Order: sequence, then C-alpha cells, then structure tokens
Amino acid sequence: MIMGRPTQQGGAGNWLLGTIALFILTVGLGLWFYSRHPVGRPLAAPGTHPTPTVKTSSKPLPGAVITPEAERKALRKKLFGAAKKPKPKDIADIAREARKSLPRIKARYKNGLPVGQKLFVTTSVDDPQGRSEKLSVRVTEWRPNSIVGVIARQPLILTAMHQGDRMEIAERDVIDWTISMPDGSEQGNAVGKFIESHAARTVSH
Repeated sequence: MIMGRPTQQGGAGNWLLGTIALFILTVGLGLWFYSRHPVGRPLAAPGTHPTPTVKTSSKPLPGAVITPEAERKALRKKLFGAAKKPKPKDIADIAREARKSLPRIKARYKNGLPVGQKLFVTTSVDDPQGRSEKLSVRVTEWRPNSIVGVIARQPLILTAMHQGDRMEIAERDVIDWTISMPDGSEQGNAVGKFIESHAARTVSH
C-alpha cells in the first residue's frame, strides 16, 4: 500500500498537467480565431470575400448644409457648366446700335408697314419699389419724339401693369425694336437674339 501511493500521486499530477495544457491550447486557438475574425465583422460565406466595414458618421461637417436647390444647381453646373449672364456693357452696346437704326424704322412705320407686319419696341420700366422689367410694346402710334403702344405680354415682375395696357415711351428709352412677319419670322430684336445666343453658347460649353 505504501509503495502504490507515489503511483497515484504521479497519475494525478499527469492528469493536472494534461488539463492545463488542454486549457492553454483552447485559449490559444480562441485568441487566434478572434484575431482572424474580430467581433462585429460578419463571417463571409465559403468561397466569398468578406465585405469591408466602412465607418460612417451621422454628424454633418461644419457648414455643410446641402439643400435641394443647392443639389439642382450643382447638377446643372456639372452638366452645363456655370451659367454666365451677358455683361451689361455688351447689352448696352447692342441697344445703342438698335437705337441708331430707330430713325429708319420710324420712317418705315410712318410710310405704312405691309399687311400682317407688326412693330414692337422694348423698353425698361421701373416701379416705386425699385423693381425693373423689360417690356415689349406693340406700336400703335409714332409721335415726333415718343411712341405710343400697348403692352404685348403680361409682365412677370411689375404685376400692377397688364397686357393690353396703353403706354407712351420716349424714343431715347427704346432698348430694341422688332418687326414680326405673318410667317412667324422677324426682323430686328438684336438684344433678344444676343441674349439667346449667349445662353446657347453657355449651355454648349
């Protein structure tokens, strides 16, 4: 009995050492596994690549407030480039040339335009609130230094004025003139054509 006791103690010691070794091996495998697959990252299916985790922030950048109108402007700028308005100096030059030809148009009107032709003049009108709008006026009478006519289209800004209202314009205040033909074509309208061509060039670029 005395000789068998060391054998039992040795067996118990071996069992304890084996248990410790198994525990260390299990912990080591666990650490290795989690190092390859961190908590929070989904495991990929066999034969596929794991999807990379992208961190996002719900906090907006300082000053980065994007409105629908800003998005539309950015899209228009990307598609057509930044819209540029004609320079006032350019428009003034075109209007000056149109006024130079006004005596010739006055003579044509006084002599009588062919049937179906209509004469329009363009002028800029300001209201007491400081708002301004360019109006097209169909000529009904040409006096020595002024033109009488009716507003051809409903104003969009000066809403106190209406299509068909009668008004008198000093010759010096005429910006442009247009003669419309029965077939839909026109003569003159230099300022209007300049603005349209400038807009077309802006969009094309």
